[in-house]
Amino acid sequence: MGAYDAYERKDDMSDNFEKDLTRLINRHSLENQSDTPDYILAKFMESCLGAYNAAVRSRDAWYSFDPWSKITEIVERKTNG
Repeated sequence: MGAYDAYERKDDMSDNFEKDLTRLINRHSLENQSDTPDYILAKFMESCLGAYNAAVRSRDAWYSFDPWSKITEIVERKTNG
């Protein structure tokens, strides 16, 4: 198990995102500053997004916050006048 496996998504969208991000990093030569292969940087960036999402879900659970119910309430109020 790799260092970032806890946050990896195994689906087509994830594969496409990682490939696109790898190309973007390479296109702008962002890997040169750290001398790290672009695909490793892309995997790291994707894992950072996963870690952030996990932190947000944990925070929301801690505060018993359900943002989607709030959005639904607002939409319903606007729709029902």
